[in-house]
Amino acid sequence: AITVKKQGGCGFFKLYETLMKFYEQKLMSIEEISNFSKTQEQMLEIAKSVSKNLGLVYYNYDNVVSTYIIDWMNRGYDKNSLEFISNYCFRQNIHTLENMNVVVQKFFKLGLVSMESIEQYISAVLADDENIKQVLEILGLLRTVSSNDRDFYKTWTNNWNFSLQTILKVATVSKGKSNGFAYMNKILASLNENNLKTDKEIDNYLKNSSYSAPKQKQTFDYKQHEYS
Repeated sequence: AITVKKQGGCGFFKLYETLMKFYEQKLMSIEEISNFSKTQEQMLEIAKSVSKNLGLVYYNYDNVVSTYIIDWMNRGYDKNSLEFISNYCFRQNIHTLENMNVVVQKFFKLGLVSMESIEQYISAVLADDENIKQVLEILGLLRTVSSNDRDFYKTWTNNWNFSLQTILKVATVSKGKSNGFAYMNKILASLNENNLKTDKEIDNYLKNSSYSAPKQKQTFDYKQHEYS
């Protein structure tokens, strides 16, 4: 009842609504209820800030708090980290709370909870994106980096230990193919299976295999002849 009064409510309906909220969040002890009430205002503030960063506006943010904010904070995320993640999501064309939740769940599974760990991870992702953009440019693909591109690139670099130089070289060989990324993956997979890692080994393999760089179209210099 004291909590209801502090929130400006009155009557048995408001009391019932508040008790149901405690029940839904599985808050049974006085200490749990007290702590929840103290952080309610903070959670509402986070809900508004995160929603704003995603480009969203709601008349009432209670559902945002109960559906997302409480779970995220229980996992160890705070106001700063959630605002940082929401800004990152917006830059990645993620504009819904449900899709942001997918990102948060991914970070949590990777053990990324602190601001420092999240910043380091995102910096690495953005650095990889810049490298992938170079690949896309060579392949002549005018589009943004996709999650599928990142999965390919992660396999090439982290699992198969190919350098960016090698990847760009193979991208040049793959230019003009109907599915450039798949063609690149086929070449890199073959190199990996044959344990070819040095520049000399890779160059020899590409030269003597069916994979070769696109040939330049031959041009002819036709000179004008005068006939008498």
